[in-house]
Amino acid sequence: MRMPWGKYAGRWLDEIPLGYLGWLLEEARFLTPQLREAIKQEIEDRLDLAPARGQKAVIPQALRPWAAEIIETGFRHAARKHHPDVGGSDAAMRGLLEARQCLQTWLS
Repeated sequence: MRMPWGKYAGRWLDEIPLGYLGWLLEEARFLTPQLREAIKQEIEDRLDLAPARGQKAVIPQALRPWAAEIIETGFRHAARKHHPDVGGSDAAMRGLLEARQCLQTWLS
């Protein structure tokens, strides 16, 4: 799908920086459902998080407690920045919660 407007108008989603795509999901309330879904899919593809692949990260058992701590610490740090009570948005928090859940499933 091509970006219909904005800084990257006319470019394919796979040509747009990942940070910009993430920003769009957090901040742009005017995304069409089709564009929102296409952006989510592009982010999943780039980060290799797509559940349809059925892949799990290979994290050695001995490192899993450390990985869990990194996930939680990173989540708390990001939540302090993006929580609606401190000027963030509901969409940002939903994204953070979804990302944390996805990462935690790798550990299970």
